[in-house]
Amino acid sequence: MLESVDQIIKTQGVNVHPEIQTIIFDIGNVLVDFRWKEFLNDYSYPPEIHERLAKAIFQNSLWWELDRHALPKQEMFDRFIGNDPELSAEITECLLHLGNTIEVFPYTIPLIERLKSEGFRVYFLSNYSKYLYDLTEEKLHSFTHLMDGGIYSYETGRSKPDPKFYQLFLDRFALEPASCLFLDDKSANVEAAKKLSIHAIEFHLPRANA
Repeated sequence: MLESVDQIIKTQGVNVHPEIQTIIFDIGNVLVDFRWKEFLNDYSYPPEIHERLAKAIFQNSLWWELDRHALPKQEMFDRFIGNDPELSAEITECLLHLGNTIEVFPYTIPLIERLKSEGFRVYFLSNYSKYLYDLTEEKLHSFTHLMDGGIYSYETGRSKPDPKFYQLFLDRFALEPASCLFLDDKSANVEAAKKLSIHAIEFHLPRANA
């Protein structure tokens, strides 16, 4: 899998645009598996409960709001529970163990090490909530400490695809857009990067091979 991902970066990015000196990664579903569906399956909930929990937590606007604005823990729990009060216990259980939704892909560390050895600067730009970060800090640090830097959205109050979030990132690390290649699994985020003259690839890894 390492070779497949490296090939995507080279054939769709670096080989096409030799001016690229910097690789910028999204984190979720690019460097880590955001496995929220499998996480719900781990609890063996009936299909109806599974669907209700998905809507109450992961497919809810509050999830994306938290990428930009940290909330006190109890307020956050209360608001998620308010999405489906009948599932108060189940929602609480899921939120307490939310760190289990994140698993680092096996190729992530070798890929970063290879890119660094080839002379590329390597960064991350991620929509990520403070609560989830606190639960997964050790997993994230296992590879982010190898990188040249990065920004989590919760640190700034902005998130992708807001162009101001990208510009803040470029300014903080003094990067020229045309020298950067950005990989993200969401088309809106990729298009936003391109509008700022950042080379960008919509990245999708077949889950069966992850």
